[in-house]
Amino acid sequence: MFKKALFLFIILLFSFGCGTKKELSDVKEKEKKYSIEENKQITFNYYNIGLRQFKSKQYQKAILSFSEALKYNKKHISSYYMRGLSAFYMNLPKVAIADLSKTIKIKPNFMDAYHMRGVAYFFTKQYQKAISDFSKVLSVGPNKYSFRFRGKSYVAIKNYNKAINDFSSFILIDPGFAEIYYERGTLLMRLKKYNKSIVDFNKAISLNSKKYMYYAGRSNSYIAKKNYKKSITDISIAISLEPDSYNLYKFRYDIYYDKLYDLKKALYDSNKMIELSKGIIGYSQRAKTYFSLGYFDKSIADYTKLIKIDKYFINYLTRGLIYKTKRDYKNAIKDVNHSISLRPDFPYTKIIKYLINKQAGEKASLVLHKGNSDIIKWTNSIVKLYHGKISPSDLIKRSSNRNKNIERNFICEGYYYIAEYFKLKGDKNSAKKYYRKCIETKSYDVVEYSAAIYELKQL
Repeated sequence: MFKKALFLFIILLFSFGCGTKKELSDVKEKEKKYSIEENKQITFNYYNIGLRQFKSKQYQKAILSFSEALKYNKKHISSYYMRGLSAFYMNLPKVAIADLSKTIKIKPNFMDAYHMRGVAYFFTKQYQKAISDFSKVLSVGPNKYSFRFRGKSYVAIKNYNKAINDFSSFILIDPGFAEIYYERGTLLMRLKKYNKSIVDFNKAISLNSKKYMYYAGRSNSYIAKKNYKKSITDISIAISLEPDSYNLYKFRYDIYYDKLYDLKKALYDSNKMIELSKGIIGYSQRAKTYFSLGYFDKSIADYTKLIKIDKYFINYLTRGLIYKTKRDYKNAIKDVNHSISLRPDFPYTKIIKYLINKQAGEKASLVLHKGNSDIIKWTNSIVKLYHGKISPSDLIKRSSNRNKNIERNFICEGYYYIAEYFKLKGDKNSAKKYYRKCIETKSYDVVEYSAAIYELKQL
């Protein structure tokens, strides 16, 4: 018996190494003649061949070998398990789930199969099933990998507190894994626990100082705490580690422009975004920065390039507002009309068109917009101001009771449109007053803020 099995094993090795399909078929014909005990040996041989193929990352060949093993023993647990793993590593998680489920059916206490099926469920976005499998593993005893993946599953269903608990359990088992501190820090940041998130990012960085994401995460926490200096320091380190990422330059640009209003540094970062994205990303940011610097022609040129890439209605509208600020009413009205043709229901567009026509000495009228959304209620309040139905102070009152940053932006807009209202009435002193109030809001990312600066200069 032993000699026969040994002889068969040598034939199998030869057939898988260099045999033709016909030779393999001939071997299989011979195999059919062996006894039950010999079939067990055949299963074992195919399984070992598959195992070697799996270890050398020949997953497709491994699947074929494990499948052959299962032909001779349909309850061979290890072959189902390893075939499931091979399928998983071939990015076939649904196939993996089927084999891992068969493994569990045959051997219900096989915890490794539960864990791997949980991972496969996670990658197929079946998060509750993943949580159930990881919980099964953890009911037997602590497992750092199951804690981590159950935590990730909780993140996916936005149960951040449970995710944090699982990441913390991982840390108790393995306190030297940098990534888990980054993952927990990110969740703490989402829960607005910024001091704790910074502690976790610090730990991640102390364990691995070469990961740019750790610095970017800490930078985000510093932004939330309004510590923009430290935020800039961290994102600059991230850029030094990942110098070809235009997303990191975009991140830093937003701090320089929206938070610090450092226009020259913002301009540098917008140029880098354009360079790294090969002219796809960054024109919007650079155009906005040029406008804020008073370089109207350069801003218009960038919006023109942007429009060739993306004919979005807001790009035409913004370029139209720049033409208006430049007193080029012909091109301004052309752009605004184009914006209306692309998005006729956007309420701001018709207000700006009204202002352009009035300032150009043309006939113009404003009507209330239909709808009950917050933005329509707000823009209708502006229309009512121009109709004389509410006062400037009423308009500012209607901009309040919002999120603090959003409220500031609405107030900035309110002061700008009040200033425009007084300018149309010929009251330059009141117009100057409200342009200044608009500028005082420091709502740098609102286009009306930049417009107010140059409207004030021209009065």
